[in-house]
Amino acid sequence: MKFDFKNINFDNISKLEVTIGADGSRTLKTTPEEINATNGDKFSMLLAAFGSGLSVIHSPSQIPSVLPDSSVPAAVPVPVFDDSLPTIDEAIELYRKHRISKKESMAKFDTHFKRLSEICGSMRINQVTYKHAFEIVEKLKQMPWNMRPYFHLSMDDIIDQYDGDKCYTYSNVNNYIDRYNSFFNKFLASVFPDSNIRVSPFSTLRLDEELTPPRMDKVPFEHQDLKVIFRSNRFSMKDFSHNYQYWGPLIALYTGARRAEIAQIMKKDVYMVDDYWCIDINDDDLGKKLKNIGSRRIVPIHQELIDLGFLDFVKSVNGNPDTRIFREIKKSTDKEGFGRPLEEFNRYIRTLAKFEKKYFHSFRGTFSSDLHAEGVDYITRYRLSGRAEQSRTVEEKHYIKLKMKTLHENLHKVSYWQFVQHLKP
Repeated sequence: MKFDFKNINFDNISKLEVTIGADGSRTLKTTPEEINATNGDKFSMLLAAFGSGLSVIHSPSQIPSVLPDSSVPAAVPVPVFDDSLPTIDEAIELYRKHRISKKESMAKFDTHFKRLSEICGSMRINQVTYKHAFEIVEKLKQMPWNMRPYFHLSMDDIIDQYDGDKCYTYSNVNNYIDRYNSFFNKFLASVFPDSNIRVSPFSTLRLDEELTPPRMDKVPFEHQDLKVIFRSNRFSMKDFSHNYQYWGPLIALYTGARRAEIAQIMKKDVYMVDDYWCIDINDDDLGKKLKNIGSRRIVPIHQELIDLGFLDFVKSVNGNPDTRIFREIKKSTDKEGFGRPLEEFNRYIRTLAKFEKKYFHSFRGTFSSDLHAEGVDYITRYRLSGRAEQSRTVEEKHYIKLKMKTLHENLHKVSYWQFVQHLKP
């Protein structure tokens, strides 16, 4: 029997009986008042708890009869409670062992499933509904972009404590949803076929990533900020533990490159093109990652960066041409590449001053803003900084080829020498 819960007229129901066979039959009796005070989801859950053998008796004005035979299971939107099935927490542990066998990194796994466990951990695997999934997604949308300081807290506590506006993007939330859909649709449905899990409760909840609310979380550094940063002991006294802590910010200042792009530069990526020293930002080698096709570029090196000793530093790195210039950086994950250690800079600058909404990525905004202020056209700015080029015309994308001389001349319209000249060897 197929039972259509959407079309139930709750006002006409005076009694509900649900029975399961003679060998352990259970009967549910309820009053019209209780039913009328219950929403559809809760009512469906009530029926699901008894599963098969539905017996619905309408009000006396209707025909009082026992609907079909108890041997025919009722189709309900929420599956039957079955204490022989594992809880979500137990299933997550099984899934974790399965993913470990696939040599998957467990850091992201634990981050994702901590939140599912928080809301649904004690439920049986077939008790999680769309309502639970929706609650999780709505809370994830309010999570701070940097979760590490809050990892041990519940989502409710995080929402109470976090007063910033740098929250998960819709892409971040979709990563959780994709993980949960795989968990329900592929793992649970195949490992526990008797659970009647056919569709993940998260299946319709993916977010349109283009509609992510705008955030002001990447504010460029002001020139006064640059003075504070590069006059600090790390730079002026060369008080650093790793080369990337010193050279990473300087490369970012003069190229606008992303931290992952900087972290994966190899010795062979620094060479001359048309008599100009350049950095080749590419994903030609195993392990390298770029954000988009526009990220792949060859950019000239600013003479001021050369004067600070950058080329000498590259030459001093031991190893063959395939050696990364920051050998001490280890790859974080396949998705993130090598860039994460450069986030240490974000913590460092907060020991110097109150840098609100300013991070390593802010160098990128400073670089682009200063080029724009000097009258550099947007095509050249995009080519230098490796920005996405969706707004460019076909002609601009495929036929306008900027010579290295043009890029070099435009790059040198900006100067940061007043902030870094004291660092010259």
